[in-house]
Amino acid sequence: MEQQQEENRVAGSEDLFCRNCDKETEEAEAVRMEGRVPEWLEGRVTRNGPGMVQVGATHYDHLFDSLAMLHQFTIQRGRVTYRSRFLRSDSYTNNTQANRIVVGELGTVAFPDPCKTLFHRLMTNFFKLPVPASVMSDNCLVNVCQARDQMFALTETCFLRRLDPDSLTTLGKKEDISNYVAVNMATAHPHIDRDGTVFNVGCSFSLLNGPELRIVRLPEGKLEGARVSATVVSRWRAALPYVHSFAMTKNYWVIVEQPLVLSLGKMVQQYATFGRLMNALTWLPHENLRLLVIDRNTGELLPTTYTGPPILLFHHINAYEKDGHLVVDFSCTNNKSPYNCFFFSNFRKLDTDPSKVFPDAKACRFVLPLYIPAKGEVGEQLVTLKDTTCTAIRTDGGEVHCSPALLCPLTFELPRINYQRNGQPYRYTYGITSGSDLYLQRLIKLDVVTGETWIFHDRGYVAAEPIFVPAPGATEEDDGVVLSTLLKINDLRYVALLVLDARNMKQLARVEFTAEGDVTFPFHGQFVDPRQDVHAY
Repeated sequence: MEQQQEENRVAGSEDLFCRNCDKETEEAEAVRMEGRVPEWLEGRVTRNGPGMVQVGATHYDHLFDSLAMLHQFTIQRGRVTYRSRFLRSDSYTNNTQANRIVVGELGTVAFPDPCKTLFHRLMTNFFKLPVPASVMSDNCLVNVCQARDQMFALTETCFLRRLDPDSLTTLGKKEDISNYVAVNMATAHPHIDRDGTVFNVGCSFSLLNGPELRIVRLPEGKLEGARVSATVVSRWRAALPYVHSFAMTKNYWVIVEQPLVLSLGKMVQQYATFGRLMNALTWLPHENLRLLVIDRNTGELLPTTYTGPPILLFHHINAYEKDGHLVVDFSCTNNKSPYNCFFFSNFRKLDTDPSKVFPDAKACRFVLPLYIPAKGEVGEQLVTLKDTTCTAIRTDGGEVHCSPALLCPLTFELPRINYQRNGQPYRYTYGITSGSDLYLQRLIKLDVVTGETWIFHDRGYVAAEPIFVPAPGATEEDDGVVLSTLLKINDLRYVALLVLDARNMKQLARVEFTAEGDVTFPFHGQFVDPRQDVHAY
């Protein structure tokens, strides 16, 4: 029986995702290099993700709660160096000074403050804002964004932190987005336009209208001058729809309002009883997905109501306009409680089903017809685009119900593209898929036209989110390199920069380092070439 349990175990999950880093790495030189870094490749790869899992004798319960750690590879004239640094958030400072977890996170409850009674907590916070800043953390561990000269660490609360792009030093005090524009929280997946303008989706609460989704515009990526470009009222009055990312084309923004919501009533309950904020996340089983299409020129929501099946979407891949249709590609799962998968207790179970550790996401596509005839029959197929199995059916309620098509049968998460094709017709996307040692381990390239895939896999190693960097003067979409971070399952201090030929996913170079502390798995990141004025994803 014990042998069977060991065979069913998600190999390496505990060793990798339960790592605790307690030491930063100053500028480290490579201990070994395989191959050669292309001469034209210069810049910084900065990644963000979990770092410190344990503070004193207290331990975080959830992967997304760990104190943020930044990783950076600097490439200059063929030489590569590595550094890591903890984000000096207020959460980090308060916890490390107390030598225990005193600031709660999404899935971890902190020790309650004995000086604050229940009445005091409610009067000073929940009767001011439906989403009080006091229950939000500035532990920005999800992503980084640099459009011009300013870099920010991002999470999904109202807070973000400024960073020195070269040293990763945390600069100044935490920034509260709501001090600049009327939103209570924002995503960690903004879009960067060609002129350096940053667009993001924020959630807000209006006493008149209830929850609202807002497109926020940041000129040159700066908080100063931020303004709301569009506002859409949510269909739910007492819940904030959970939005992790969105899509942007030349003329449209696309927000998926999925039936995973942050219940305001449950938030009050969890806050009042010192519970987990995650318990306020609620799946609405009888609700469909709704795709909100906003005209970028007017800021108005299109009059057509587009719906879809009740799937859960974390990451958009790309979207583009073609022949009167809007093509929206994304990574989705049928797992209705995705955040519950990432508790550390799940990683330690010997009999864990892999689908319970990670949501088994697939690359899928919606096709939305943009021009709907005023009259037509119920059940009419409105998609006229060729070479697609996607459907959009007119319903008796006047809505257009869209069914997605599967782009690839393999697991596909943390998707990236050649960002020069963002919002435009494209062919290739890069992501992470399952491997022989770990559920998310291998790098994958997908041709979204033919379904052909290319795989990079080195057993015993785990690759992080791929980042595409185009070659100078490239004319082909996949002419460039894919950058990833390699971790070694049985070596806690091993970290490497992996450089692949984006055309065939073959290794061009591997630059290896020995870190001062355990190397943790990063979530998202960005490549920045300092020789360029505008930086993108």
